[in-house]
Amino acid sequence: MKALDSCVINFACIKKAKQSLKIDIDDKFFAKFNFFDLKKPKLKAIVQIEKQERILNFFISTDGTVEVICDLSMEKFRIPISSNYNFAVKFGKVVENTNDELITIPIGSKDFDISQQVYETVILSIPEKKVHPGVNDGSLKSEILDKLELLKPNQKKFSKKIDPRWNKLKSLLK
Repeated sequence: MKALDSCVINFACIKKAKQSLKIDIDDKFFAKFNFFDLKKPKLKAIVQIEKQERILNFFISTDGTVEVICDLSMEKFRIPISSNYNFAVKFGKVVENTNDELITIPIGSKDFDISQQVYETVILSIPEKKVHPGVNDGSLKSEILDKLELLKPNQKKFSKKIDPRWNKLKSLLK
């Protein structure tokens, strides 16, 4: 995967202080990850970088909206996305990065690509179940919703009569 230029942090350019970087997230950003579920993203990521002697602290904050497809009605709608993620990058012998909050890179590295962390921050902030607001308040009219309403199980079909054998078993518990 080719690195996104706006997400590559050059360590030589960072001073020992807090700095901010603004990244616009669009369709091209997600295309780099072969992720096409989000349509027309209008997102901004603000990355604050705090450089210390042997460690860099990153604070990623994302805000904006994306277009998704409703899981019930298959209608497109926009949902707000807002998330935060913090992690640190240190220089050292790379054994294995098992911790998401502390990434070790080889000594002598000149830059670090944060696009993967920005991508994961956005993806993990999308709700698992995406329901159009019109479904909840009843304002959305859709053929699919009408069909689901027709196929909804009828409560009258199920009798509330209890099998007498269960009553006999309940008496044994007393």
